[in-house]
Amino acid sequence: MFFGARNNFIAVTNNLATIINKKRSGYRQPDKATRKKQSKILFIVYTVLIFGIIISIAASLDEVENVFNILGAIASNSTCLIFPCMFYVMLIRKRNKPKKLHYWVALAGFIFFIPFGIFSVVSMFISENSGH
Repeated sequence: MFFGARNNFIAVTNNLATIINKKRSGYRQPDKATRKKQSKILFIVYTVLIFGIIISIAASLDEVENVFNILGAIASNSTCLIFPCMFYVMLIRKRNKPKKLHYWVALAGFIFFIPFGIFSVVSMFISENSGH
C-alpha cells in the first residue's frame, strides 16, 4: 500500500509541475534523458520523505496498535470496495466513453460503500472507548 500511494503521489506532483511549467512563457519540454533523471531523483526524495514521516510518527506514539487498527479499517474498505468503483467511474469520465450499465453499477457501489468505510472507522473508536 505504501508503494502504491507513493507512486500516485509522484504522478500527481509530476502532472502539476508540467501544467505549471506549460503556463510559463517560453516553456520547452525537456528531453527524455533529463526527464528520466529528474523522475529518478524525485522518486528517491519522495520515498525517503514519506518513509521518514512514517518512522517519526511511529516513534512518537506510545501505542502503535491504534494506528494499525485505523489504517486497517480504512485500507481494507478502501482497497476492496471503494477504490475499484471510484477508479472505474473516473476512468469512464476521463476518456469520455458512453455510460453503460457497468458505469452506473460502479457509481452506485461507490456511493453505497462510502458509509461502510466511515462506519468501520467510527465503530473502531466506539469499541475502543467502551473497553471491549
